[in-house]
Amino acid sequence: MPPYERRIGHRVEVEPLEVRWRVPDDPRRGRRRRGQGPQTGALIDVSVSGLKVRAPAATDLSVGARVPIEIDGVAGTVAVRRIISVPGTRFADYGVQISPGSYRLAAWATAHLSQGAEIDEALWRSLLDHGTS
Repeated sequence: MPPYERRIGHRVEVEPLEVRWRVPDDPRRGRRRRGQGPQTGALIDVSVSGLKVRAPAATDLSVGARVPIEIDGVAGTVAVRRIISVPGTRFADYGVQISPGSYRLAAWATAHLSQGAEIDEALWRSLLDHGTS
C-alpha cells in the first residue's frame, strides 16, 4: 500500500482556506530568486497527519519534496506525498504529510478535525517524532 494511503484517522473536508505555499524560510533569500516568492493555495481537506492543498502546479515539485507552508499564521513544513493535476486549470492538488518537528502545524490540523474523528494518538506522535518511510 502506498504511504499516502495509510490513514490514522479520516480526512475532513474544510471550507477552502488560504494557504501560503512555498514560503521561504528566510524572507531575504526568497526575494533573491525572481518569481520564487510565496504562492497562494487553498486548503481542501485535513487529516491528523496531512493536508490536501490546491496550489499552482509546479514542475520542480515531485513526491518527497519538502515545502514550507503557513495557514492561519501557523508555519510548518510538509512533505509532498501525492500530486494530481486539476484538469483544465494551472493548479494541482498536493497531498502532503506534516513533517516531523512541525508540531504547531500538526496541532492546528488536529484542532480542525471533526469532533468524531477517531485518532490513534500514539501512532500520530510516533509519526511526528520519527516520520514515515
